[in-house]
Amino acid sequence: MKKLEEMTREDVRKLADYKIFERGVEYFAEGHVIEPSVSGNKLMAEVEGSSYRNYRASVELANGQLECKCDCPYDWGTCKHVIALLLHWVKKKDDFEDLGHVAEKMEKMPREDLLKILRRFAKDEPQRFAEIVDLALVGEIADETKAPDFVKKAKNILRNGDDRRISDVVRRVSIIHEQALGRFKSNGANYAADQLFRIACAFLDAPWVCEDSKGEGIGLVSELLDDVRLIWMNHKISKKEILDETWKIINADTTLLTDSFDDFFESICKGEWERKIMRKPIIQRLIQLEELENRGRQYKSYRYEQTLHFARKFGYISQKGVYIQD
Repeated sequence: MKKLEEMTREDVRKLADYKIFERGVEYFAEGHVIEPSVSGNKLMAEVEGSSYRNYRASVELANGQLECKCDCPYDWGTCKHVIALLLHWVKKKDDFEDLGHVAEKMEKMPREDLLKILRRFAKDEPQRFAEIVDLALVGEIADETKAPDFVKKAKNILRNGDDRRISDVVRRVSIIHEQALGRFKSNGANYAADQLFRIACAFLDAPWVCEDSKGEGIGLVSELLDDVRLIWMNHKISKKEILDETWKIINADTTLLTDSFDDFFESICKGEWERKIMRKPIIQRLIQLEELENRGRQYKSYRYEQTLHFARKFGYISQKGVYIQD
């Protein structure tokens, strides 16, 4: 499929099993799709569900593939809310407001009219308004002497989030992620690396966010750690604390996030300094795990193999298991 305009009912039918599709048909027929809009190759709308609030659904066509998203708790593929949105598009394209045209109109509107819109938006949707303002004004507030604590914001979102609305929680923390990156230039590499790393660590106290089948939570943690890695490799920063904390985390067996922090640890231990710092802790941990195994504790499994991998990768022992002198 090259264009959204080419989509047919049969195309929509193929996106979900029969039961979900039929529920989507019902939602469309009953008028559950509210204020649908289109922007380029992306469709968006709120869809009324069985919850006390509406769900936000979107579909974007990129490289011939549809990317469907919804902040409902359904985690097994395309949900009925997305199906309803797509059926509305197939049957009633004229209902969709073209946001591109709206933007063009707003550029020509008097300042006072724009302010009225902003005031109404701030009153009706204070949370979304605050998120947009934070992103839009990053450059304007770059000279503030006190850098904001994005970690605290992220922790509040994760602490107060609803495990039935994981996508919404991930979306809100993603905005915090973007805000922290936006303050990178003004507040320095140490600030950015520390904030991004600690936002990733905050997910350790909210593992339920990483338990969704869509993988959005784990994906965001990986993105956060990847940005820390880029800063680590390209800027002079105080690294010891992050290195120590990462080593502590990966030895705590953090289940769903173990792979993310393992990969991050290996990716930042590229230089001579990192490998020198980690030589003693890794060898000590390896010996400890070997002793546990000898006592019948049966601990060698994954953590032992991963620690052994680090020791070989960083040049502490030979492939035959012989310790190499520093």
